[in-house]
Amino acid sequence: MPTVYSLLPPDLPQKFHTVGRLDAKTTGLLLITDDVGLVTYGTSGAVEKIYRATAMGALNATQFDTLREGVDLKGGLGNSDPCDVKMIKSERHNTVLEITLMQGKNRQIRRMLHEIGSGVLKLERTEIGGFRIDDLDLGEGDIKAVDEVELDLMIGYKANVKTR
Repeated sequence: MPTVYSLLPPDLPQKFHTVGRLDAKTTGLLLITDDVGLVTYGTSGAVEKIYRATAMGALNATQFDTLREGVDLKGGLGNSDPCDVKMIKSERHNTVLEITLMQGKNRQIRRMLHEIGSGVLKLERTEIGGFRIDDLDLGEGDIKAVDEVELDLMIGYKANVKTR
C-alpha cells in the first residue's frame, strides 16, 4: 500500500515526519516536516484540526450532544475531549458533520461515531490551524512548502531557527 512518503521527491536529503496521522481511509490535509519540534507541537493539543465526516444515518440531538461532550474511545484510549460538532447536511441515510478537535487519538472520529451508534462513510481533514485545504489550491498528492513565518501565522508555531 502506498504511503504519503512515496509522494515526496526522492532526492530530499532530510528525514521527514508527519504532524499527526491520517488512516488509510481518511483523506485531506497533512503536514510533513523535518522539524521534530513541529511534530511535538502539532500533536500536543495546541493546534485545532477540523474534519468533515459523512456519518451513517440521520443523527439526532442526543447523539450530537454526546459527541460534543466526549465519549469513551475504548481500547485504552480514554475519553475524547469535548469538541465542536456542527451539522452541515442531514439526509435520510447519512449526516455530514464538521468536527473540530484539539486532540488526535488513533481513529478518534471513527471511534466517536461508532460509540453513538453510527459509522463513517467518508472522512476528510479540511483544516489544521489556519491551513485550510480549500485555500491551498492543492490536488490529491500535491505538496506545498511553507516557511517559518507562515507556520507562526497559521498554527502559532515558532520554529527553533539557528542564528549566527
